[in-house]
Amino acid sequence: MSETPSMTQRPSSPGAAEAQTLGRALSEATELFARHRLFGLIWIDRNLVAVRRHGELANFVPLGERVTDTVLPLLGLDDALLELIEKPDAPFEMPNVALVGTDGSSPRLNLQVYWMPQPQRFLLFISKVLATGELEIGLAQQVRARMIVEAELASQSAALKSVNAELTRANRDLTEFAYVISHDLKAPLRAMRYFAEDLESSLAGGKEGAPQDYAARIKTQSRRMAQMLTDLLAYSKIGREEEALATVDTGALIQGIVASMPRPDGFIVGINGEWPTIETYVAPLDLILRNLIANAIAHHDRPAGEVFVTGRLTDTTFAIAVADDGPGIAPEWHETIFKPFKTIGASNDSERSGIGLALVRRTLETVGATLTLQSDPKIARGSVFTLLWPLQF
Repeated sequence: MSETPSMTQRPSSPGAAEAQTLGRALSEATELFARHRLFGLIWIDRNLVAVRRHGELANFVPLGERVTDTVLPLLGLDDALLELIEKPDAPFEMPNVALVGTDGSSPRLNLQVYWMPQPQRFLLFISKVLATGELEIGLAQQVRARMIVEAELASQSAALKSVNAELTRANRDLTEFAYVISHDLKAPLRAMRYFAEDLESSLAGGKEGAPQDYAARIKTQSRRMAQMLTDLLAYSKIGREEEALATVDTGALIQGIVASMPRPDGFIVGINGEWPTIETYVAPLDLILRNLIANAIAHHDRPAGEVFVTGRLTDTTFAIAVADDGPGIAPEWHETIFKPFKTIGASNDSERSGIGLALVRRTLETVGATLTLQSDPKIARGSVFTLLWPLQF
C-alpha cells in the first residue's frame, strides 16, 4: 500500500501576518474602550433604522427603529443625515450633547454620523466627552443658531398665515362687491328709470299723477343710491386703518348716541345697567351701537315702540344688550340680515341703504368682539342683540 501524502499549509506572507496581528490589536483595543464606555457604534441602514450596535455606550439606541425618532438630539434631522449620501466627506457632528439615562445619569456625548459607501450604511459614532470648555461653547452656539432659525421660521409662518387671511378676506370682499354692483345697486337705477318713464308720460298727458310726485320719487331713489355707495365705501375701509386705544366713558358714549338718534314721536330709547370707563377703541364701539339702535328703530312696525340698551361688566368682556319690542326676526333670516344691502320686511326709513348690520359684522371681526341674536316671532315679539366687547386688546 502506498501512503497518502500529508496536506501542508502554505506559510503566510509577512505582510498578511502583520495585518492579522494589527487587526487583533485593534479588535482588543476596541473591546477595551467599548467596555469602559468610552465609545459606541451603531450601524444604520438607508432608511435611518438602527440595525446593529456595539459597546455599552450605544445601548440607549433601540434596534429596529429610526434613529431620528428615538435619539433625542437627532429628532427631525432626517434630511440632514440623508444629505451625507451625496456628501460622504463631511460627517454630521453634534458635540457635547447631554443625555439623561434611565438611571438618572446625564453623560455628555459626542455624536458623529458617517456614510459608508460599502456596504451602503450609516455609522453613528458615539464617544464620551473627556473635556468640555470649547466644545460646550460650540454646542451653545449651534443651539442658539438653531433657535434663531426656528424663531425666524415661526415668524415667517405667522406672517404667511396673516397674508393668507388677508387674501381670503380680500377675495370675499371682491365676491361681495361683485354681487352688490351686479344686483343690489341696479335696484334704485331700475326704479329711477321707471319713474322717469312715468314722468315723461305724465308730462305728455298720457299718465295720471302729478309730475312733481314722479320727480320726488326719482330724488328719493337717487339719494338712496348715493347712501348705498357711501356706506359701501365705509364698509370696504373697515379693518384697513389702525386706531389707537383711548380711555372711553361708555356712559357718556351711549348717552350721546341715544340723544343724536332720530326717531318718531313717542318712540322710547332707554339706557339701563352699568356703563364703566374702559380702555378701548371708541370708533368701532360707537359704530356698532349706533347701527344696532338705528336698525331697531327703522324696522319697527308700530308708530310707538321701545328700545332698551343695557350694559353689564364681566371679568373679560363688556356685555351690551340692545332689546326692542318690534316684530322680531325669524330664525331663518338671522344670518342673511348681516349681508350687505339685505333687508327684510318694511323699514320706516326709505333712505337707509341696508348695509348697517353688515358694517356691524365687519367691525366685530376687526376687534374680536362677538354678537348674538335672540328672536323668533312665532314665540314672542321683539329682538335682543347681545354684544360681547373684549376688555383686553
